[in-house]
Amino acid sequence: MDIMNPALVLPLEIQKQEDELKIRSLTIKRWLRTEEVALYLGTTVGAIRVMVHRGQLNPKKYCGRNYFSRTDIDGLIETSDTKQRRFQWR
Repeated sequence: MDIMNPALVLPLEIQKQEDELKIRSLTIKRWLRTEEVALYLGTTVGAIRVMVHRGQLNPKKYCGRNYFSRTDIDGLIETSDTKQRRFQWR
């Protein structure tokens, strides 16, 4: 029984390298789309949409697409309060 089948490991390594390149390229871009912001923050597209709805992120609309300033996203991270408690539903 092969634990590390090379035919399976190679595609996973290629995918990992592609993901790392995508994340590195996001630090160069000034404007990010919704999918790129989700990748940059390590969350889902749905979570980004919720943040827009709550007013935590303010996108610019161009040709029917939302664009987010990377500096605004970085500022959001830097100014976030780690002691902030989540709203609890009762």
